[in-house]
Amino acid sequence: MHPVAYIDLLATLACAVALAFLIFGRNRLAFVPAVSVLLAVLLALTIYYEVALLLEWSGVSTRPEWMEDFGGVLVPFGWGFLFYAFARDAVERDLKASRERMELALRGADLGTWDWNVQTDRVTFDQRWVEMLGYTSNEIRPHIKAWEQLIHPDDLPDVLDCLGRHLEGDSDLYEMEYRLRHKSAHWVWVLACGRVIDRDADGKARRVCGTHLDISARKQAEMDVMAYQRRLRALASELSLAEERERRRIAAGLHDYACQNLVLSKMKLEGLHEPLPPGDDDEIAAICHTLDRTIDSIRELTFDLSSPTLYKFGLDAALKELLEDKVKAENGIRYRFHSDDAPKPLAEDIRVLLFQSVRELVINILKHAQARTVEVDVVRLHDSMEITVTDDGMGFDADRVLANSSRTHGFGLFHMKERLDFVGGRLHIESEPGWGSRFTLHVPLDTEVLATAPPDRRSADAAEE
Repeated sequence: MHPVAYIDLLATLACAVALAFLIFGRNRLAFVPAVSVLLAVLLALTIYYEVALLLEWSGVSTRPEWMEDFGGVLVPFGWGFLFYAFARDAVERDLKASRERMELALRGADLGTWDWNVQTDRVTFDQRWVEMLGYTSNEIRPHIKAWEQLIHPDDLPDVLDCLGRHLEGDSDLYEMEYRLRHKSAHWVWVLACGRVIDRDADGKARRVCGTHLDISARKQAEMDVMAYQRRLRALASELSLAEERERRRIAAGLHDYACQNLVLSKMKLEGLHEPLPPGDDDEIAAICHTLDRTIDSIRELTFDLSSPTLYKFGLDAALKELLEDKVKAENGIRYRFHSDDAPKPLAEDIRVLLFQSVRELVINILKHAQARTVEVDVVRLHDSMEITVTDDGMGFDADRVLANSSRTHGFGLFHMKERLDFVGGRLHIESEPGWGSRFTLHVPLDTEVLATAPPDRRSADAAEE
């Protein structure tokens, strides 16, 4: 057999193998490794054909069917081109399937996508992105300025700042919640996430891609919850004020009627003291002593129910009286009270809240802290005021107590913090086991009230042993 015939036979086998791959090679992963082998065979056949033709043209070997041999060269190239086209088509079909899966995933997650060319400021918005805002694709200009014009003016500075920091490489991800204007003029809350996917040699961003998620329903639910919490806090504040008014009414009744009647009865008994015999005189003295103790108990109960000093002389005087009676007189603990004496106009509910909060803190210190000294400082800070309560007791883990609050453990601090938050104030706690505690109550002042006169009862530094 002529040597060229063997080459023809190999070319035929190569074509048969290529045809088999075309027919049975449905899985691209199965036939891709064979592509390199097939191309190598085709390249070898081509070289053999060229050598054979060169020999035939030079007269070393002759064969009259050299045109047929030349056609044999074209056949492997044709099959190779066809196989390449098939492989490319398979790759494109795979990429198309991947895109379809991605689109299904985005559609299932209700996400809109955007693609921003930073150098040209051209932005491509997908169909879902524009549908979130009630537009069609040709109604929004594909430019970064068109996007900026849709952002709520209050949110725009924060959005641009967050995006700018990501472009500079200060954050791994651009993520922001903000409002976009709907075509019908209402605002749509969106969660925007994006990332720089291409940078130039200098590290400057060239392309940014991301998604938008409509979170209006979630934001509305959050606002509903916040409104419900505000209503609960308002009810709690009203209930507390109503309780304080009832306490004040009961305390006034005890003071004006029960206590005064007891004092009058004691005076009448003392008036009968001299005319009676010596034995009866001792009995009347014992009755007067009992009345004195009863009067003192009623006065103490009156103060516990509602401090008259708070309404007559103000918060500073009431706090100092609280320290004098509760801390020193009843428990023998040293105290220090200081006020800067600056005018501090307060609404009645806030004044009552501050006094109740400090009283509760002092009682907790006396019960649990094992403190030797209690300090209370009252200062004005521009349009707000701070009350600081400090003790040198055993301290506690503030984060754990607030995180695991219950009626018997930390509930008072949690409730106090909630009430202060409701009136625009805050409670800050600094405490560590073995290092004492520091409680700072911060509330806004009633700046519409002109406090032109000094307090009726001025307080200065007072240190009691």
